[in-house]
Formats: sequence, structure tokens, C-alpha cells
Amino acid sequence: MSMESSPKDEPVTASKLVPELSMGIDYISDEVELQLIQRAYEFALERHQDQKRESGEPFLSHLVAVAQLLIEFRLDPATICAGLLHHIVEQTDTTESEIMESFGDEISGLIHGITKLPQSAFLTGETYQSENFRKMLFASARDLRIIFIKLADRLHNMRTLKYLSITKQQRIAQETLEIYAPLANRLGMATMKWELEDLAFRYLEPDVYQDIRKQVTRKRCEREKDIEQCRKLIEEKLREDGLKVEVTGRPKHFYSIYQKMKRQQIGLDQIYDLAGIRIICLDNEEKSCYHALGIIHTLWQPINYRFKDFISLPKANMYQSIHSTVIGPGGMPLEIQIRTREMDRIAEVGIAAHWKYKEVHSPMAKSQQHYTWLHQLVDWMQELEDPRDFMPHFKIDLFPDEIYVFTPKAEVRFLPRGATPIDFAYQVHSELGRRCVGAKVNGRIVPLSYRLESGDHLEILTSAKHYPSQDWLTFVKTPKARSKIKKDIHDRHRQASIELGRKLLGLELKKHKLTLTRFLKDHRDQIEALLTRFACRKPDDFFVRIGLGTINPYQALQKIIETEETDDAIESSARVSPTDSGPDQIVKKMFDHDISIKVDGLDHMLINFARCCNPVPGDDIIGFITRGRGLTIHTRTCANIHSVKNPEHRLIDVSWKYDQPAEFTVRLKIMARDRKGLFADTTATITKLDSNILSGQMGVQEDNNEVSGVFLLQVKNTAHLNRIIAALNKVKGITKIIRLRAQH
Repeated sequence: MSMESSPKDEPVTASKLVPELSMGIDYISDEVELQLIQRAYEFALERHQDQKRESGEPFLSHLVAVAQLLIEFRLDPATICAGLLHHIVEQTDTTESEIMESFGDEISGLIHGITKLPQSAFLTGETYQSENFRKMLFASARDLRIIFIKLADRLHNMRTLKYLSITKQQRIAQETLEIYAPLANRLGMATMKWELEDLAFRYLEPDVYQDIRKQVTRKRCEREKDIEQCRKLIEEKLREDGLKVEVTGRPKHFYSIYQKMKRQQIGLDQIYDLAGIRIICLDNEEKSCYHALGIIHTLWQPINYRFKDFISLPKANMYQSIHSTVIGPGGMPLEIQIRTREMDRIAEVGIAAHWKYKEVHSPMAKSQQHYTWLHQLVDWMQELEDPRDFMPHFKIDLFPDEIYVFTPKAEVRFLPRGATPIDFAYQVHSELGRRCVGAKVNGRIVPLSYRLESGDHLEILTSAKHYPSQDWLTFVKTPKARSKIKKDIHDRHRQASIELGRKLLGLELKKHKLTLTRFLKDHRDQIEALLTRFACRKPDDFFVRIGLGTINPYQALQKIIETEETDDAIESSARVSPTDSGPDQIVKKMFDHDISIKVDGLDHMLINFARCCNPVPGDDIIGFITRGRGLTIHTRTCANIHSVKNPEHRLIDVSWKYDQPAEFTVRLKIMARDRKGLFADTTATITKLDSNILSGQMGVQEDNNEVSGVFLLQVKNTAHLNRIIAALNKVKGITKIIRLRAQH
């Protein structure tokens, strides 16, 4: 059958569509839209006519099934057409340009969003899967209908999974359980979520699934009479009070039962809410729900800790309902759910309930206030530097055991359980997170690692000069916060490396009576040559590599400098001016305390103190350019310095400069003859000389009466250290004191 088989001059009605699509499409009456759906069906039939599924059925049967699910959601004609055509680019020779020409930009855009990336040698396995999800989510942020098509596609695939090999069944079921079912839940599509979970459970744990199914069926039959009696009583009492309601039984799904058994470490016999009662208020009035709740609580005693009001405070996926568990007949718990007809519709199909087919663009505006999650996820994905980080964090983000908190303006924000004020700040705005220095919860100052609870009122304290801390990564919960913090820390380190690289290159140029500023300005060809030689895209990349120690500025400039020194004109224009930084510039670096280091020719340099030799003021020191850490201060006698091959171009002369007292850490090994009170006398001697003992221990040797121990002390300088050592040598029993360095 070709796409011309339906005469254009013959009116098309829902009843004249192919039978598989005519059922349930009563909400579309426009002849042009129905004609469009018919054309899409015929186009798919023509292009997929020779293709079969694993079951032996025509491939078209899958496309029609997807379209039927989209019709059940009452979605617009363009989405239904895209459902019929969603595999046409992947499975046939049809191009996207053909789709655009035949069906227009809107349908073509939906199909493009759902079409997988072409197979590539660079994208395989998990990376290929990850990139396909990223592509789909980016497209879905612009048009949420793409997710509806993808979920409908996955649901029908799960319904027909039995025809695949066991290996494929397990892989697809696991992916469904980890990604598609929670994605449906995030979108409020409860009916789809439950079916996807039960189908995946059936293939992942077939024996457990069948056992639970049999037991649940038997127990439901046992309680069926009691549930029906309760249902009739509730219906009678509510209608007596003038409420228009529909009261039904509510079975619990197999996978949720299994999860509860695992979570609570109980057997099926200990689960009493395998079935419950759902009350639908047909007048769509919230007050009717609370009226019904009051009547229920007069019939049976409620269990206080089993009450939740999701009407006054809806879930993040728009779910609204009242949940109450009461002590029912025979003392058995009975779970009651109360909601309006509209709430029930939203609970079943989520955001799709708001997708009126005549208002294709307006639903996104409505959904943005409820689905900031998707947009925040896309924002996070755009900043993600390593694609391998996407899937692990995406899966975490799909399973938020959520809490709700309030902003200072009483706005509600939803966060995953375990979230901290940092997570909250980054959710509100990245800049608020970046500048966060503290938080008030319910008017009280709390640590930034504080675990928020539902109902907390938050106020974030900020400072314009503050930057994220590496420590934040140990307690933040949300992928967005973690990603932003990593990026900010990386950017700061990069900037520090750029500054260090500029200084080191400037220092090397200064040896040849050249300045970096004039060199960069007047000799662009030479700079381009350097960038090309070291595979750098721009000067900052070159400076970063110098700052990290992966490029030696001396070797990088050696040939160019030789040329520059023979050019008198260039030399005179690039001489160091009297105002340039001289050798007396002072550099400050925080390293558990404030200390100034005099560095030959440099300022504002990234400085660290070597832990191998633990230099303290008074030691003879040298600066060493360390890859990834800037300039590291060592003692001149440090063995690590002398073990480096050709270190001369990475060494810089430095000296101490400290105006205020500071404390440095040293390790002393003390050996002595054992006696009573030795440890007490040793620690007392150290503390009397105004030194803080960070740790200390002494132990007796097994074969003699000798003891030895290591003490970690804080001292002000070498003179202070020498006074401590001299005093310890006078302590009775101490025979030897050694300042420990790397070689020890």
C-alpha cells in the first residue's frame, strides 16, 4: 500500500482510520489532522513493509502499538505521527530531509530527537548509550513529547520482551528498571512506571516474581470480601453526606511489594496493605477530599504516622492525593487514597495530562514550574566535561527520595533526601552556591554539611570573595552541585596555573632583557609558533602547561630568544622598565597559616610547602616548579630535589619573609631509656616552650629497656625548634633526638 491509497478528496474521520488507530482517538475531529495520521501510517507501512520483529510479526505492529499508547495519553496528532515514524530513519533508507519534506518541521524535529546517534568507532558500549540519552534529554528539554514517544516505545518493547534471548532480556530489563521506570516516575506517569517495573522484575527475578505473584493473588482473594465490604460502606457513608464519589479497590504492584520486603526485611505474610481503597471525588473540588477524609476517620481510627497530605503540598512530579492508613475491620491496616478526578488523571499519566493537543506549545510553559528538574538536568549536562560522569549521576538523580524545604520567601523547593544547604543554594542559582559561606535553618546557624529535613526554612549566607571548597564534594548530594563545584575548583586551579605560567615565562624572558607584555604584543608569529609546537590552541593553554610544569619555559624559548637577542630594535623595544616587578616582590600563600616568601622576580605565585622535608622559617630553602602544584618550597638539602634529573631550570631562589608569628609542623623522633614518668616529662617540656603537640606516642622495644617515639609539633621557626631540642636533651633518660624528613 502506498501513501496515496487514501484519496485526498475523500473526507477522513476517526472511524475511517485504520482500525488499530481509530479506537480512542475520539478527541480529534479535525479532518486535516486525521488525514495527517493516516498518511503517516501509510508512509510507515510502505517503508517498513518487508521488516519483521523477533516475534515474526510485521515491524509495523510495533509502530502502531506505540501510536496507540500515545492516543491513550490523548496526545496531539504530530506526536502520534512521530510515534508511527520514530524508527524510520534508523531502520530504513529514509532520510530526515524526506521526513521534513513530507511531514514538516514539527514532526521531523520529534523524529530527530528520538533517533539514536549513528554507530561510531568512537562511541561504543556504555558511552554510546550515555550519549544517546544525553541527546534525547537535550531534545526533550525543548519538546517534552520526545520522552512520551520514547517511553511508549520502551513499554511496548517490554511487553514483547519474551521473544528475545535471555541475555537481551536481562540487559533491556535492567536498563528499564534503572532508567525508564524512574524517568516515568519523575514525569508523574505512575501507570507506566508500575507496568515497566513489574515487567522488568519479571525478567530479572523470574522465580521471585512468580512466587510473589502467586502469594499476592491468594492473599487478595482471601481479603477480597473484606475489601469489598469496606468499599461499599465507604461509598454509602460518603454519598449519605452528599459527596459524589467513585470508590474502587487499589491493588499493590508486585515490584513495590518486593521492594518493601527487601527494605523492611520482612516476608509477604507481614505486609498488610496488599490492597487498599481509592476514593475519587467526581466534582473535582479539593474541599470534597478533606470532607471525605473526615468521614473515613469517624469510621476507623487513623494511624498518625501513616498520614500524608500531597494535596496541600504536591510532589515535585505534580502528584496530588491524600494518603491515610486506618485500623480497618478485624484490626487490619487499611490504606485509603483520596483525590479528585483531575488529580487521578495526573497521577496516572503525569505531565501528559496537561498536553492538550490543540495547545502544542502552551504545555511546556505550564510544565516548567513543575519540571524544573529536567531543565536543571540539561543545564548540568551542558557543563559536564567528562561524558562518562553522565550516566552514574543521571541514575542517582532519577531516584530522589525527596524532601521539601522553604526559601526565605516561603517558596517550596524539592531536594533529594540527604541534601545540604550547598545543594539548595546551587539549585536556586549557581552563583548563590558559589558564594555560599554559611546557612541558617529555621533561624539557626548550621554547618554547610547539615542534612536538611522536610519543612526546613533556609537562608543562605554569602560572600562575594568566597569560592567553593574541595571539602564540599564529600557531602553534597545533587549531581548539579557536584558538577558545578568541580568546575569552579578546576577553573580556579587553571587561573592560578595561568598566572604562574605567565610569571615563569616572564622571568625567563627577563634574563634576556625582554618583557612578557611587549613580547606577546610585538611578536605574534613567534607566539603562534610556540602554540603550534606544543599543540596549544591559545596562549592561556600554553601558560597553564608552564604553570603545571609540563612545559619548560627555558627550553620553549631557547631558539626564539637566540633570534631575538640578535635583533637590536626588538631588544630595545622590549627592555624591562624600572617599574617592573623586581626580585624583592613578596608572595603570600595560605598553608594552614599566613607566611610570606621572597621569590626572585615573581609575585602572586601559587606556593606550597613540601611535606617530604617540612621546611620551617630559618631553614635554607629553594623553590621547585612542581607539576600541578605551582612552586613548592623545599629545604636545599632535601633528597627529592637532588634526585630530579636536570633540575636547574625548575629551581628558583627563595627566602623567608614573615612579619607575624606563624606555626609550622615538624616531626621529632625521640629515643630514650625507659623509666616511669618519661612520657609526661617529655610532653611537659615541649608545652612549656610554647609548642603545640599535634600527636605523640612512645613504645618500649621488645628486646631491651629502650623506648622510642615520634612527636608531631608546631614551631615558629628553626630557633624555636632548636630551643625545644635543647630542652628535651636535658630530660632524664632521653638519649637521642632526630628531626624526621623524607629519608627517615
